Amino acid sequence: MASSDERVGIKYTTLLEDLRNRIVSGEMPPGTRLPRRDEIEKECGCSRATVQRAFDELIRDGFVEPHGRSGTFVSETPPHLSHFGLAFPSRPETVREPGAWLQYWQALASEARSIYRSFPGGISVYYDVLAEDSPGRAELIEDIRRHRLSGLIVPSDPIPLLADLPGGAPAVPVVTIMNPRPAYEEVCVLADYVSLVDKALDYFASQERKRIAVVGPWRGYEARVREHFLSAIAAREMTTRPQWEQCPDPTLPHAVRNAVHLCLEGRPEDRPDGLLILDDNISEHATAGVLAAGLRAPEDIEVVVHTNFPWPVRSVVQCKRIGFDVREILRTAMDVVLACRNGNPPPPVTWIAARTDDEPYRDSDGASPVQRAIRADLVGQRNERRLAVEGKDRPGDRIRARSMF
Repeated sequence: MASSDERVGIKYTTLLEDLRNRIVSGEMPPGTRLPRRDEIEKECGCSRATVQRAFDELIRDGFVEPHGRSGTFVSETPPHLSHFGLAFPSRPETVREPGAWLQYWQALASEARSIYRSFPGGISVYYDVLAEDSPGRAELIEDIRRHRLSGLIVPSDPIPLLADLPGGAPAVPVVTIMNPRPAYEEVCVLADYVSLVDKALDYFASQERKRIAVVGPWRGYEARVREHFLSAIAAREMTTRPQWEQCPDPTLPHAVRNAVHLCLEGRPEDRPDGLLILDDNISEHATAGVLAAGLRAPEDIEVVVHTNFPWPVRSVVQCKRIGFDVREILRTAMDVVLACRNGNPPPPVTWIAARTDDEPYRDSDGASPVQRAIRADLVGQRNERRLAVEGKDRPGDRIRARSMF
């Protein structure tokens, strides 16, 4: 027979899970007033202390908010609708190999911290999620189990992580911000490298550059992006050569520098007068190769470097920065998570267009056209839920057609 303390613990856990599940399922949507404590006591046969303990836990987790004598209400931004996870397979300080912890990941983590400070809900960053005994993995699993995540954003292959989650963990929407994997039906928010190539070549054309070299990987879309690069070169009456297309190992700085130096050798009329660096992880050493070749930028050669805005790029020569804004990538991924959770997922891939360093960050509120379309639908669904809540004059029930972001 269970002891008195065990029975109290069972009642507390049952009550907490019941209230939380009713909120997460939408039975009690944002703005709903919870039953009074004395009503719950009678219904569940719990003591006032047990009920208060359950309420306190829901308040700490952000599911409900007290409004004095008016009662306790479901939060306008409960965690299962407003709190996101960003999961990395490792930690930057534990990676010994140069370039293994990508600058893209560093920019994402930095921007996630900024988002966390700027509005309720925000993003939690989890590191080392593939390590069995890591605190980050344990925290992620606990947040999923307790419905404290709206969804998960993964900048690496999600399959090892998802395959290893405990069987009892509830499903959450997962959005990857990396190359899609054919074996896994995932929703992706991806940088459109075709648009980067076009902007880079348009810039070279504006500077009257005709002979273009490229260094770095094609980011998992080698066939599609490389074919577009070659056709776009021809359409602009530019030239490139096989030896001007280099993909050195990014973890070997000397190999990057030497590869660039080698393809820039030759007489002025025979060497490239434009260099496109596709990987910001190699930009410092690639531009060092420009200096090693004895060239000046931009006098002898124009250099375009892929950039993850607003993260600074490392370059030892003057360069044009063209790339993708990690703020737009993260905020779009968050909106896609919410769309998936609301049963209205967007297409499998949402593309993020490239921008240049002299273009403003999308719109004044930071929203791209893709984000605006998704949010308009989310706001409509949110208003429909609130209209169904009785007692429109109670605190928390007033409809406010606003975006989370």
